[in-house]
Amino acid sequence: MLHTRFAPKLVRGVVLALAIGTATACGGTPWHEDFEDTLPSWREAGGDISGSMDRHQRVVDHAYAGQRCEWFRVIGQGGTNFYVSHNVGRPKVIPELQGSVWVKSDRAGIQVFARVVLPRTQDPRSGTPVLLRLEGTSYTQVGHWQQLRIENLHQLLARRIRGLRLQMGPQVDGREAYVDQILLNVYGGPGTTNVWVDELSLAGYVDTTSPGPSSAAVPLNSLPDVNRSAGQPVADRSADSTGASNRGATRSAWT
Repeated sequence: MLHTRFAPKLVRGVVLALAIGTATACGGTPWHEDFEDTLPSWREAGGDISGSMDRHQRVVDHAYAGQRCEWFRVIGQGGTNFYVSHNVGRPKVIPELQGSVWVKSDRAGIQVFARVVLPRTQDPRSGTPVLLRLEGTSYTQVGHWQQLRIENLHQLLARRIRGLRLQMGPQVDGREAYVDQILLNVYGGPGTTNVWVDELSLAGYVDTTSPGPSSAAVPLNSLPDVNRSAGQPVADRSADSTGASNRGATRSAWT
């Protein structure tokens, strides 16, 4: 453990060097959020619990690197998820793309996801692009900082598309797919869950120039996981970037 007053800067330097080095090796430009501003940048994105997030702010006493990190306190019962989302632009899903985020919590089970947009495949009911949720790793080191990662996105997407073609037909097209949000399930189980988040990074970041429509945050319990069994398509209402309902639009949701 570093004990000098320079420790946060040294840790931040190591984190940035690793992110840049990985991105250089992958051939993309690094994308990085260090959470050093005072305003929160994650947004509520729905869930199935009976409860709410009663605290959400940037704090200075728990950072993994630098001075600040973002803190959530979720109180709930029942269900399995309460999601928060972070916009990351529109990087193409290519073999080099991978994401990571540092997490600390007093409960296990926090999990990271990537939301992928298929701009060339539309929901036949709503006419809007199909959205997919691809899983990353889960948090296990309670009380300690742990890096959660989303790797092999290209392979996860290819597997998911094969499943979708069994449901929707051969018209499902993964070309020009991009990630628009990184998500965290910050619900650790019944009761209170505290989660601190720092150093969100994407390596192999190549911005897409696809003119497809922008996609707002939607309730994440309506989106398909890569390991969810096949079922029937349904349409769900979308939400704006703050999680509020947008009754004028729908998003595809395949469960």
